[in-house]
Amino acid sequence: MMYTREEDKKEYAESERLEELKGRLYRKTFSRKKSRLRPSLDARDTPIVSSWQEDEIASSETVRSENELLPRGGLQKKFLITSIVFFLIAVAVAAFVFLGGVNFISSANISIDMDAPVSVSGGDEASVLLKITNGNNHPIRDAHIIIAYPNGFTVTDEEGNYVKNEFRTIGTIDAGAISEHTLKGIVFGGEGDVKTITVTLEYRVERSDTVYTKAQTYDLRIDSAPLGVSIVSLTEVNSGQDTEFLITVSSNTDAVVHDVAVRVEFPFGFEAQEAEPLPLEGTSFWRIGDMPAGESRTVRIRGVITGENNDEKVLHAYVGREDAEHFGEL
Repeated sequence: MMYTREEDKKEYAESERLEELKGRLYRKTFSRKKSRLRPSLDARDTPIVSSWQEDEIASSETVRSENELLPRGGLQKKFLITSIVFFLIAVAVAAFVFLGGVNFISSANISIDMDAPVSVSGGDEASVLLKITNGNNHPIRDAHIIIAYPNGFTVTDEEGNYVKNEFRTIGTIDAGAISEHTLKGIVFGGEGDVKTITVTLEYRVERSDTVYTKAQTYDLRIDSAPLGVSIVSLTEVNSGQDTEFLITVSSNTDAVVHDVAVRVEFPFGFEAQEAEPLPLEGTSFWRIGDMPAGESRTVRIRGVITGENNDEKVLHAYVGREDAEHFGEL
């Protein structure tokens, strides 16, 4: 095989490089070139600006001076002390008000109680015990009560006049004191009727001209009527026919019922012609007078009734005390 000069030179150069590598590989001594690695940070000698250190020192000194002026926890201590002082002031003011330091009176501390039976028999006398209690720490002055009696609760004064509203002067009610009063009246009405008594207290307090009020009510139920009334007549009549009504009033109480009267409302189309006893002139009002226990009285009325076929005619009778305000339908 023949080679050109260039090929011979190339082959020779490669053999020379192989020999050099073998010599370096098997050499007993080892030498290395100086490394040019980057030095560590500790070895660097770089100057550092000191201005930020001065600022930090100044800030540290400022905080230290403020801490010297305000001890640790001072703000919390001030808040705690302020809260304690405020609490003590509030307790002192409350004690001053409720233990008599000021003229503090509440109507909630004034009670009006009425002690009486829940139900009574009609025609009997009912007695109500009224108690007014001043539960305040100060007296109330210029006190008086206004009692409103209902229809059917008959109260008379010393002269025998009927009383609808009664005014009673009390004056001063001391702290913790009770003012007692008795209310008496005869109850009239139908069975199951409820009579309500209203008591209003008016009073003033010291160093004030303002009038304060408090009201209370009490209900009395009638379990039986003192008077009974019944009506007897024909159930069917012809138009233009004479008819008669018998109205009987009876006493259901053990006491005498005074001044009993009967009032009648005639139906449309009825013309009264005669009656026994006679009513008051020009009226349909009959005076029965006093009725002892267990007695009865009858009013007889005759007249003519007219109307159309299948008309229904109704007669109403009312019995009670002669005072018209005490009448009730029975």
